[in-house]
Amino acid sequence: MDQSQTKPPSAPVQDVNATVDPNQPIETPVDIGIQIEGYEPPPGNDQYGQPPPPPPSAGFNKRLIIVAVLIVVLLISLSVGIFLAVRPKKVVEQIVLTYWGLWEEEAVMQTVINDYQSSHPNITIQYSMQSPKEYRQRLQAAISRGEGPDIFRFHNTWVPMIVKELAPIPEAAYPYEEFKKTFYPIASRDLTVNNQLVGIPIMIDGLVMYYNATLLDEAGVAIPSTWDEFEAAVQKMTVKNEAGEIVIAGAALGTTENIEHFSDIVGLMLYQNSADPSNVKMPSLSGGEAIQALTYYALFAQPPNNVWDAKQGNSIVAFAGGKVAFIFAPSWEVFAVKAMSPDLVFGVAPVPQLTGANKVTWGTYWVEGVSSGSKYQAEAVEFITYLSSRDVMTKLFAESSKTRLFGNPYSRTDLADEMRKNNFLVPIVDSAPHMYSWYVSSRTQDEGINDRIIAYFRNALNAIYQGSSPEGELQTVSAGVTQVMSDYSLTPP
Repeated sequence: MDQSQTKPPSAPVQDVNATVDPNQPIETPVDIGIQIEGYEPPPGNDQYGQPPPPPPSAGFNKRLIIVAVLIVVLLISLSVGIFLAVRPKKVVEQIVLTYWGLWEEEAVMQTVINDYQSSHPNITIQYSMQSPKEYRQRLQAAISRGEGPDIFRFHNTWVPMIVKELAPIPEAAYPYEEFKKTFYPIASRDLTVNNQLVGIPIMIDGLVMYYNATLLDEAGVAIPSTWDEFEAAVQKMTVKNEAGEIVIAGAALGTTENIEHFSDIVGLMLYQNSADPSNVKMPSLSGGEAIQALTYYALFAQPPNNVWDAKQGNSIVAFAGGKVAFIFAPSWEVFAVKAMSPDLVFGVAPVPQLTGANKVTWGTYWVEGVSSGSKYQAEAVEFITYLSSRDVMTKLFAESSKTRLFGNPYSRTDLADEMRKNNFLVPIVDSAPHMYSWYVSSRTQDEGINDRIIAYFRNALNAIYQGSSPEGELQTVSAGVTQVMSDYSLTPP
């Protein structure tokens, strides 16, 4: 074969030194049709032999998801925060509770009030210690005008007079069975109306027997525990001059005008002799049991064996002056005796009992209640429930004890052992489970049910002292008590 025919034409050789004519068009490269046989790109490479980009890793995908979730959460949180910031806030109502008290100074009560307000920032307690003069009338008048306190103190015997002003204590706030276990039996008897509680006691008190320890030692007389022992003791300790006038009285009993708490003593004797004036199933006050009780009381001032008479001074003053061996009074009269005679050696003991009979003692105490006219009854009930708690009672007792010999005796049964730490209160602890009460409680200044019924007994005893028969006088007492009880919608005895 002619090689000249098969030799490809040679490409024209350009002169590198040649001048390029800018007006000369650039020739388009010509596909010379040359292929490299047997060549294939490596597997996975593109047609130009370049490998593909690596696929996204699993870790990358997880990080992407996490970032997305965090962004979503952040957006939700911002949205919620903005919503809470711009929406109207619920306003907590600020509540002011007014509290009328008796006997306790504001400084004492404020200690426990401050504690309560700290845990209840929306509640303010405004406490004021009221004068006992015409207190009951002022209280009812203020409530009727819509200006009365939300919380107030009242005597346990006032329930019939102020029942319309007392808001019931809801069962949910203070279950009745829990109440009966917490306080002495007298409380549930006195403070239940139509099967509902109407108050919570934060103290208890009642009659105890005061004795002059020096006079007893000199006479060689033991502290009596029965009326038989008491009679013998007071006869032995009474000292009279040649004219038959009493120099040292055995006991302050038998009269009315010069004996503090005479009506409580009469009430005690009525109960002890089974002349229960609160029991509608018992005979009237003109019955035999009542006649015996009143006759027994008057006997101590009847000559020739009298141990007391109308010529003696006030019983509390006489005791402080060492002129009488025994008196009967609530525990708080200790303060008066000590104030008048700081060096007097005396003690207190439970009241005497009838030989062989069930133990019966006398109670008289004050209670915290809630006004039926209060707009905040639930809050007021919660506060007086707080006052009746064990810790608050002990704190009140401690605060009161800073300014006097002791605080109010505890109304809670679980504080009995604490009360025994004070010798003046031991008789109250022993007496409290057996206390009874009725509408002859002295020094309540109620000008109502107590004062009116006491007046009938005072008149009867004064007449008996002058020689009238107990039977006839008690007929008058019975009629008068029936009228008073009717005035307060109570069933007469």
